[in-house]
Amino acid sequence: MLSIIPFFTTPFGLGLQALKQARYEVPLFRVYQNNPDYQSALKKLPGHNIKSEIQPFLEKAGVRKDLIIFEGSNLMLFSCAGTNMFTKGDAAILVPPKFHATDKEGFYWSMKHEISHIKHNDCFTIPLISAICGTAAAVFGVSCMSTLPATFLTVSTGIVVQTLFTRWRESKADDFAIANSSDEELKGGRRVLIAFQKVNLEDRKTFWGKIQHSAHGNTRYDIMHPSFTSRIQKIEAALQTRNISIDLIEENPKIEKTQELLLDTKTKAFNIIADLGGTFQFIIKQTLQQTTPQFCLDVLADSVPSRFRHFFESY
Repeated sequence: MLSIIPFFTTPFGLGLQALKQARYEVPLFRVYQNNPDYQSALKKLPGHNIKSEIQPFLEKAGVRKDLIIFEGSNLMLFSCAGTNMFTKGDAAILVPPKFHATDKEGFYWSMKHEISHIKHNDCFTIPLISAICGTAAAVFGVSCMSTLPATFLTVSTGIVVQTLFTRWRESKADDFAIANSSDEELKGGRRVLIAFQKVNLEDRKTFWGKIQHSAHGNTRYDIMHPSFTSRIQKIEAALQTRNISIDLIEENPKIEKTQELLLDTKTKAFNIIADLGGTFQFIIKQTLQQTTPQFCLDVLADSVPSRFRHFFESY
């Protein structure tokens, strides 16, 4: 009986995550796909008008026409969910408020990175492949080992496969964005990544910040993404191939504006979590990252003080 335990670790959890992405719905406040008000609620989301600007690119790239784009404070800043393959579920990209107005070119480079994830069904295939590899490890483990080592092997395999596959897909999303961006959008992407580095360097003023971030502004614990330094170098190499020079005098003020926006967005997101308190901290983090099951939003909507309900209504 104990031999089934490894199968209920990473294979089960990642399998559920893949299923959730295949059946993803934008977690609007008590309004889901089977509700007649669903489409009208989508049109009321902040930033919904941005989609009309990028619709021609979506059609050219072969991305589903009903992709949802909206603004919201988000710990991940830019994030996506859903697939291009399972059209009965939603596909959505969440973007930081005011980013489009602050650095339009950087915004569109970042958007094309996220669009690549949707186009190639990364949100579904990453957990699915990791679950399959974890299941294979569990089968091998229970046939050759006792329960504890088999469980360790299964969990380790799932984590390692997910990390390596995610890192590869993130790199390929950068390649997609670079190949499909104009010269100015490439410069914008470079500005965004440098701004992220500068935000991390601000965090290095504290002891914990120095542990989290390197002296170059790269996040040490973010093993799912290539470093900011390597991503910037990739964009600069693409600009060099196109014989495009970078005017630092012109670029630096734009980087500072983007840095201020990133700091403000992350501060607001963390303040929301701090205000809600410890009991809800984990659930809210997951909600911001679009990984919370929809029923959690309904539970929270009935539980949290009324002054916080606008936060859930925006999602």
